[in-house]
Amino acid sequence: MKRSFVLGALTGVLVILVFLATRGRGTPEAASPVPTAAAAAPAVAWRTDLAAATAEARAAGKDVLVEFTVAGGAAPAAMLDLSVYDRPEFLQRVHDRFVPVRLTVRTDAAGAQNGNGRIVALAERLGVARIPSLVLMDADGRPYAAVETEEDEAATVDAQLKEIEAAITNRVERDAAFTRASESPGADRARHLDAALRRVGRFALPWYEPVVTEIVAVDADNTMRLRERYDTQLHAERLDRLVQEKVYPLIDLADFTAAAAALDEIVAAEKPPLAQEQTLIAFKGQLFHSMGRADEARRTLEKAYAMAPESDSGKRILAAIEQLTE
Repeated sequence: MKRSFVLGALTGVLVILVFLATRGRGTPEAASPVPTAAAAAPAVAWRTDLAAATAEARAAGKDVLVEFTVAGGAAPAAMLDLSVYDRPEFLQRVHDRFVPVRLTVRTDAAGAQNGNGRIVALAERLGVARIPSLVLMDADGRPYAAVETEEDEAATVDAQLKEIEAAITNRVERDAAFTRASESPGADRARHLDAALRRVGRFALPWYEPVVTEIVAVDADNTMRLRERYDTQLHAERLDRLVQEKVYPLIDLADFTAAAAALDEIVAAEKPPLAQEQTLIAFKGQLFHSMGRADEARRTLEKAYAMAPESDSGKRILAAIEQLTE
């Protein structure tokens, strides 16, 4: 799904992560026995450090497969991990092309002290809308595809491997467009760069910002309608960067009051467009919920929802409000 604002995923992933601890937790069924051939193969483990995994991938000539999951046995994350992602036959096949890394959000009180803020921030920048999710990256750390499994979809090793194989097509077509761009001048180059970014969709910003900046510069007079398309995204990226710099360090310290105040300062100083302001206010409402200020959280979320109730963000905010009353 294409997003007009990098933090637009916030009202998807944070709703999942913030409310997950209060939702009913299912007990995953035991996985069926692993075939003898797969069990005999050398073990492949999920890495837990993205930077180290990216360096390993670069050295091995592989890509990186990132899983976002949640600790504590919460369904559906635990069920998919147990039935698919932790199975040796899955990891062995994945390891042929990827270095796998698992980023786990904790839902207990210690989560804020163990990098939850950084993981959630990365999930939002990647547009992760549900947990668990897989994101495919190249060895330069640039994402190019995602695999997100709906709860009612069949979750099997073969099905997930097919999804990953299909997602790899994005990288192949992205790279082909970049190659054509390298062989073309001026406007033709900009068109091929745009084609490459269309293949990566929501990942264009911030992960391909130099490419976006070049496209905007080439189409300075908006003749190709490319500047118009990307200018809004560049502005959204500035807001996103401010949130990363000013808000998430405070969340990592569990200082939610200061984080909410920092959001207010960003809104006052930047005067963002309606859609972006709506998302930031919803973020503030979720911070209030994290502080145990349920009434204030609800009022703030309702204020955000009223700004644009028919928008995609408005619908996600409404879902968050409904979860508060469950």
